[in-house]
Amino acid sequence: MSIPSIFYVSTEDQASEMEMNHDLAQEDVAELGGIDTLKLSTLYAIAIKREWDVDLMDTFSEVRTSDSEWIYEIPKEFTKELEGTDLDAASAEWAETEEMACEPEDAKYVIDVLLRMAKRSEETGKPLYIYTTL
Repeated sequence: MSIPSIFYVSTEDQASEMEMNHDLAQEDVAELGGIDTLKLSTLYAIAIKREWDVDLMDTFSEVRTSDSEWIYEIPKEFTKELEGTDLDAASAEWAETEEMACEPEDAKYVIDVLLRMAKRSEETGKPLYIYTTL
């Protein structure tokens, strides 16, 4: 069973109040499973063509954490770099990482969702976040 992962667009004030039973507009939310900032930081490393290191984790700004919930803001720099990447190649490489260990099509689906939500963030002028919970 994977952990719930929710990408969402929200005002900074509302971001920390996110929970599983949210009332955000459908177009401002994408619900997936098993994605966290470690996996996203490995994708970031692929997008910027460098070896992963722990500093990439620090680019995701902590909004709220507890023993069972985590909210981070996804950096715009990450999604901008990702937009300029060969997505098929990035999906294949990301799928092969120890963190993802999945089919390239599954990795590509996550990237597509992430980019769709980044576009929504741009349209609304609101930051993009990821919420994960046990």
